[in-house]
Amino acid sequence: MTEQFDRPGVDLVLKLGERNTPRSCVADGCDQDANYYVLTDNVLSEYACEEHLEGTIERAQA
Repeated sequence: MTEQFDRPGVDLVLKLGERNTPRSCVADGCDQDANYYVLTDNVLSEYACEEHLEGTIERAQA
């Protein structure tokens, strides 16, 4: 099951489920799989792990 989160300034934040294909985290030097999909401006999509999710959202909101 996939959960959707409402975050101001970001079009979509989804928590990836077990059935999603593993993706690498967007953060430099991070070797963890991404747990979240972040869509901004209905164009740019990034994948982030739990640890780097807030930073990814803050960057998208700037």
